[in-house]
Amino acid sequence: MVSMKLPKHMMSYYSTKDSCQVDKCLVEEINFLWRNSIHTMACCCGHGKIMGSICVRTDQDGKKMIELGYKMFTNAGINNCFISKSKHKNLTIT
Repeated sequence: MVSMKLPKHMMSYYSTKDSCQVDKCLVEEINFLWRNSIHTMACCCGHGKIMGSICVRTDQDGKKMIELGYKMFTNAGINNCFISKSKHKNLTIT
C-alpha cells in the first residue's frame, strides 16, 4: 500500500482526511484518473487472485470512465465499479 495525498477535487467528499491508501500497482492509474477529475472511492489491485477494480463516486464519473475506455466490473455488485487497466504482477486470470 502507498499513501497518496488526495487531489483538491476530492476534498469535498473527504473533509476528515487528506490522504488515502492505494495498492502499489494502482498508483499510476489512480493518479491518471485524478488528473482527469475522476472521483474515486475505492480500488483494489486484486492481489493476484481476482481482477483489479476501481469504483467511482458518481454516475457522471462512471460516464467519464467509459469514455476513457474502462469496462464495468459487473461482479462487484456496486454501481460505477470498473475493471482496472493495471494488472497485478501475479494475476493468473485470463
